[in-house]
Amino acid sequence: MRLKQTTDIETTCLALYKVNKHAKKYAKLANESYRKGKKATAKYNSLRKDALYSLKTKTLKRLYDLEYHNRIEKHEIDGRAYHCFYINDWSYHNPIDDWTWNSPKSSEVTEEREMEEFDANAETNTPRKISLKTALTHLKGEFGRNFNANNHLDKERVAYSYRSYFVGWDYL
Repeated sequence: MRLKQTTDIETTCLALYKVNKHAKKYAKLANESYRKGKKATAKYNSLRKDALYSLKTKTLKRLYDLEYHNRIEKHEIDGRAYHCFYINDWSYHNPIDDWTWNSPKSSEVTEEREMEEFDANAETNTPRKISLKTALTHLKGEFGRNFNANNHLDKERVAYSYRSYFVGWDYL
């Protein structure tokens, strides 16, 4: 099977960046909600976080398979190993544990280093900004229905009181 190339690698990289930023946001919201005793809200945000990180991994695997990366480094951060993929002016960390198949070969890793922590406030130098909606619809449009964030949800609904709420993104 021939993999579909992306029609616009810069927009794909920007979309991947936006997905990652929102996953981090949902992680923070989940932790805050849990600490405040808002268990349903914590679960909602946690499920969204996991779906976005799963979509990020799937997208990075596709870009790796299509050989869009310029180089790959291995970083150890807080005792955990990550691949760091460099694609044009973009870089993305992904836990090596998430790569159970088709993992980059050690000969492809150009550098290994230990880092103190992620720069959680790092920004890109891009003048372009996009919404999460634009990012998610772009990835789905570029690579097909398997790149729909809703397909990466571990659970589609969260119960609160006597109601059930959809966790995913209605526009997908």
